[in-house]
Amino acid sequence: MAILTCYPGLEITVEVDGQRAQEYDAPADEVAARATEISFHSIPQLRQHGCPYTIKYIESKPGKPFAFELDSSNFLIPSPDSQKHQIVYKCILDGISTCYYRLRGGTKWRRSSYHSGNENSGWTLHMFQFANLEIVEGGDEKQVNRAKEYGTLLIKLWHTINLSRTAPKMACDGPVPVQSVSEQALKGRSVDSKVQ
Repeated sequence: MAILTCYPGLEITVEVDGQRAQEYDAPADEVAARATEISFHSIPQLRQHGCPYTIKYIESKPGKPFAFELDSSNFLIPSPDSQKHQIVYKCILDGISTCYYRLRGGTKWRRSSYHSGNENSGWTLHMFQFANLEIVEGGDEKQVNRAKEYGTLLIKLWHTINLSRTAPKMACDGPVPVQSVSEQALKGRSVDSKVQ
């Protein structure tokens, strides 16, 4: 389970084909190196908890569905002052961004799909599912930046203050189909699956 020291009690797990995925810890130096690539906007009252970032590895199973479970049943959103504190999150799959959702304390949330589209053209449902990623020889410079995100399931959290309005459902692009990637673009990373 992924637990951040700044949010004790909030647990995030991944289920693959209905079973909780076995997790493996990333080396501390990898977590520290990856954290430097991200711009964190710290809330002063939470800075003493250190870097709000963690990495876990799981096994992907091509053809199998997966889901995120966000368990906040033992979690209270830190509210060190009289302002209204809330947490908003989104799932980012292989670099594909999905919609924002509000996380409430004392609940369990399960996410296994998202919608792409907009109010004018309509919405398309996408279920979270793993698929095979073909590794090919040669190199394609256009793939290098995108390939950094292959094999990643990211949950991004925003700690907001006085977010009083509820935004309408925002337009969201559909996933860009990826059939293959070159070994050169992966730069030595061991990735053989993608999100379908």
